[in-house]
Amino acid sequence: MSLMKKQKWILSSLISLFLIINFFIPTPSNSKEKTVSLKSSLFGKVKIIDGDTIIIRHWMPKDKIFKNFKVRLFGIDAPEKKQICKDRNNKDYNCGIKSSESLKRIIENKNVLCVHDNVDIYGRILGICGVESIVEEESYWIWLNAYMVTTGDAVAFLKYSKKYLYHESVAKNLKLGIWQGEFDMPWEWRKKNK
Repeated sequence: MSLMKKQKWILSSLISLFLIINFFIPTPSNSKEKTVSLKSSLFGKVKIIDGDTIIIRHWMPKDKIFKNFKVRLFGIDAPEKKQICKDRNNKDYNCGIKSSESLKRIIENKNVLCVHDNVDIYGRILGICGVESIVEEESYWIWLNAYMVTTGDAVAFLKYSKKYLYHESVAKNLKLGIWQGEFDMPWEWRKKNK
């Protein structure tokens, strides 16, 4: 892909992301909800840390280098890598590993686009991230934050945002992922185990 085509693709992707975030993802009206804006973006290959954290390798044109950025998926919380949950048959399974594998599977080896404008207390970028998928020559975006919550591989992190509450209700009603059995909310598990 030539540099000009890549720049046009990134610009059209950012516009698509802006439209989806602002018009198609349900959020409460008249909300003073924290979210992310289109102030900054990152684009590149990623390494999966866990079900809600990635490291993205982004090209820095001014410095002519690739730089690694740690990105925390905004508004969601995934089970920790050592976290054990119960499935629908009341059997233990490692829901933290399953969550990481789900994120890895949807990303495959694709480039990831993240928009952001803030960092958390650990210095991680808080981003809304997506991957492009092509089905029958049609291009569409899979937004990772919403995907992870909808599949039950993460929960809405209500302490910080209600943006993914609708997605969580879908997973809960369909008993997907961690909602199929019993589990501790990730923040409760961390409190007990760290």
